[in-house]
Amino acid sequence: MIAVYVVDPYPYLSIAEVNPLGFSAYIQAANSFAAEIHNAVVTLANTIAPTVSLECLLIEDTSISQGIVQSSVSQHCDLIVIGAHGRGGIGRLFLGSVTTKVVNEAAVPVLVLLVKPFGPERP
Repeated sequence: MIAVYVVDPYPYLSIAEVNPLGFSAYIQAANSFAAEIHNAVVTLANTIAPTVSLECLLIEDTSISQGIVQSSVSQHCDLIVIGAHGRGGIGRLFLGSVTTKVVNEAAVPVLVLLVKPFGPERP
């Protein structure tokens, strides 16, 4: 099993040359948050299926959906499992834009789970 977390590249590449501290802080914060998410996934996976091996990948891509889909291709995945927030009312008719794009673009089956968020709060 592979857990993928996609990080947006530093949005100000030309400024990165001028302000390397800003770039460094951005990358450090992104890596730190990804590590927290991966730790939460590892903890959950070890609770549910302790005998299943889990690999965590950090992908840098401007499109989260493309990062997920490309990872599924490069890792030769048979299935993508993606979470979507369960919403009430009219909101339950629509999936999030990332989930919708992954469902539409993936070459393998996609299992969409309606979940409550877990892990650390995003800054």
